[in-house]
Amino acid sequence: MAEVVLSGVDKAFKATQAVSGLDLAIADGEFVVLLGPTGAGKTTTLRLIAGLERPDAGSIRIGGRDVTRLDPASRDVAFVFQQYSLYPHLTVFENLAFPLRSPSRRVPEDQIRRRVEEVARLVRIHHKLENRSTRLSGGEMQRVAIGRALVRKPSIFLMDEPLSSLDAKLRGDLRLELKRIQSELGATVLYVTHDQIEAMTMADRIGILAEGRLVQVGTPRQIYTEPANLHVAARLGQPAINLLPVGLLPDGGAPAGAKTVGARTEHLAIERSTNGHADGRVDWIEHLGDQNHLHVTVGDRKLITLTDTEDTLEKGRSGDDKVAQPAVLRRRGQPHPGRKHMKIGFCMFLWTTNVSTKHRELLKDIKATGYDGVEIPIFEGAPDDYKRLGEMLDRIGLERTAVSAMGDPAMNLIGDAAARKAGIAFMRHTIDCAEALGAPYLSGPLHSTLGGFSGAGPTPAEWKRAVDTQRVIGDHAAKHGVTIGLEALNRFECYLVNTMKDLSRLVDEVGNPNIRAMYDTFHANIEEADPIAAFTDNVRNIVHVHISENDRGVPGRGSIPWKKTFRAIRESGYDGWLTIEAFGRGLKDLAAATKVWRDFAESPEAVYREGYDHIRKGWKRAA
Repeated sequence: MAEVVLSGVDKAFKATQAVSGLDLAIADGEFVVLLGPTGAGKTTTLRLIAGLERPDAGSIRIGGRDVTRLDPASRDVAFVFQQYSLYPHLTVFENLAFPLRSPSRRVPEDQIRRRVEEVARLVRIHHKLENRSTRLSGGEMQRVAIGRALVRKPSIFLMDEPLSSLDAKLRGDLRLELKRIQSELGATVLYVTHDQIEAMTMADRIGILAEGRLVQVGTPRQIYTEPANLHVAARLGQPAINLLPVGLLPDGGAPAGAKTVGARTEHLAIERSTNGHADGRVDWIEHLGDQNHLHVTVGDRKLITLTDTEDTLEKGRSGDDKVAQPAVLRRRGQPHPGRKHMKIGFCMFLWTTNVSTKHRELLKDIKATGYDGVEIPIFEGAPDDYKRLGEMLDRIGLERTAVSAMGDPAMNLIGDAAARKAGIAFMRHTIDCAEALGAPYLSGPLHSTLGGFSGAGPTPAEWKRAVDTQRVIGDHAAKHGVTIGLEALNRFECYLVNTMKDLSRLVDEVGNPNIRAMYDTFHANIEEADPIAAFTDNVRNIVHVHISENDRGVPGRGSIPWKKTFRAIRESGYDGWLTIEAFGRGLKDLAAATKVWRDFAESPEAVYREGYDHIRKGWKRAA
């Protein structure tokens, strides 16, 4: 596979400018999707790369080689078309083997058979090798078409809406298959579509095309949450984004000078009016199983918002006879009991303390499960290493926080002068790495050394050292845009800070806005007389929450009072990360430090998949 770079590419067909000033770089092994309506220039871009069209200006490089003026056969690309384009008189095997039997390749027959059988298994069509293509289903024919491109091992795969002619179920199945194949091969893919679901679920990055111009390129999440303009905002989201004049809704929070507010369905909360005043009226409800879309009229504008299936606004008749109900609309994220937005994360401690490119497929599966981000351990490596890791996470579409700890007594922040100096240096380096990673929060027991005990509680001198060192660390964190979430640990792991009350005292005495608190359900349910009150009484300082079961296994399988916990978090006004932290025996040093000597789950997958559902359902029930 190879990197593909288009620089300043133009292409016109008579008076129609199909592509204009196109600059696009596709990294080796990257899956890039071009999204746009008919006539945006998607297929023309593919044809230019393939050599089926010649650009009027600009250059095209594949694997560092300028191919702008080369013929298609010299470019080492494979094209998968919307229509299957199979040879009807040939078997599946012969269709797959056809590219390898080209006179220009002269591949020996034994190698052809091995390669065809290998690819047939990859695309899961090996049981049909002797069938003629006319005896295949639509999905099977498209698998053969994809396989025929795969047998050649080209520098890049160019795919022109290959799933658009299939029914919805087959499209969904083949989306997953295609992404699986690309991941297994590490293939470079440029895929064009007008289907936003295909773009969001398969792409490492999405490019939005409009009238031949590349308007924006970014990860699916970046395109969805940070659109460059109204056209980009309207390309993603189902139903489409609501575009409303400033002032139509309360709590709009629009910046000065703005005239239009873009509000997606999940950005608006709705409740029944209780005092006779209503901002809008519900006209129609679309029941989608796990959620509902409400069609609402506000003034002379119609918009669509999202609501839970248990919402009382769902009740009533549907259809033309539905009685419109008075409702009050708010922007999500404003103080509003029972309706808080948060992000769900997963801590990578379950597998490693050193996340790298070898974890790419795991990270992609975590993203596919539904997580907003991951928590990255920082113990070794330089800022540049974490910068590269952050770029990989961007391509996958995962946000991130960071976590660390100090286990070496030689860098104890409450120890002697030499230990404090070493501890501060460690923290400065860790903060620099967090900034390079793109992590706004760095959490952990970053106040003292793990497992170090004096045989007594903290002395006044040790407490003062903790306050003084945290002030120094806080100043460095502020310069680099990182907020520290200090963690209270149970008495078996440290002695400086064991309860949220102690932690809030430390944070308050430090008095630096970049030194805050983290709440961990595991530690709270060991040390706190009332774990729920420990959260609600100290929420003013809490910037991060760890969801951790009492056995540090699958959240929801143990004895933590989750219903009360989620209700307290939701009603408190907390609007940040809920990050699952679990541990296993995979890392011996970490297992020893966390006192984990037996497995508490049948597999890591069970932890993050069941854990995600646990948070979603618990958050919903707490409303």
